[in-house]
Amino acid sequence: MIVNKYNFFKITYILSFVIIIIGTFLKLFQFNYSSILFKIGLIFTFMYITIGIYEVNNSFKIERSKKILLTPLVSYFLVFLWVYFI
Repeated sequence: MIVNKYNFFKITYILSFVIIIIGTFLKLFQFNYSSILFKIGLIFTFMYITIGIYEVNNSFKIERSKKILLTPLVSYFLVFLWVYFI
């Protein structure tokens, strides 16, 4: 199995981290439209979490019982964060 060095999971993680940090600094300095950049960063974070759930469900190394437990908990947490922040 060949592992791609720059897969979508890593790219969304890096993008979400950088955009949220920039959006947070702009929000601290009260620039116009900083909340839009912050929300874009949150969308990338939710994409990162969703891709993580997908990778857990398609993994052959994790037992089925742990997948069944992990997926709904993370999904409910994701919905809670989405409603709270947006």
